[in-house]
Amino acid sequence: MKIVGLCGVPGTGKTTIMRELMGGYTYNILKYGTLEYMIPGYNSNNKPFILGKYTGDMFDGTDKLSMAVINDAEGWLAEVNKNNPTCNVLFEGDRLWCPRFVNFIVNELRAEFLFIYVLINTPTLVRRHTERAAVGHRQDTKFIVSRHTKYTNLMNTFPGLFQKRTNNNHGDLIKIRDEIQLFLET
Repeated sequence: MKIVGLCGVPGTGKTTIMRELMGGYTYNILKYGTLEYMIPGYNSNNKPFILGKYTGDMFDGTDKLSMAVINDAEGWLAEVNKNNPTCNVLFEGDRLWCPRFVNFIVNELRAEFLFIYVLINTPTLVRRHTERAAVGHRQDTKFIVSRHTKYTNLMNTFPGLFQKRTNNNHGDLIKIRDEIQLFLET
């Protein structure tokens, strides 16, 4: 099993990268307890499973899930790893990023993984948050700082597990997408 997780402060483009990886293919949304996940639909061979759901709403990915989703996410991953150990799984968003879930992937599942911390420069972040506020996103500075602290602490808890990637423009997004696709294909 290969698992790719994207994390970073709001506005860094995690959901946009995920949509790019989904490539316009059809996915079916299923449930496992409180976990909602997506599996490739018809004619989507070798596409990864996606934790969370993407419906085009304001907050997609794992951000749509219950705050208590971690138990079901671990249970589902353990079952999938047992029954389909060569599948690929992607996730992004804030819900699952905690030491417990990272430890589960690394030490209990023993999955091959790629954790990417998505970064952007300050002017780009300010521009993206201005654009997001115009369409209804209401994440204040205090929340954004708390997410930065959360991910800094997580990377310090697991040194060397996270790859930092910059996503300031479309070219950066394509590089990240291609890196993830290469990881999943090899």
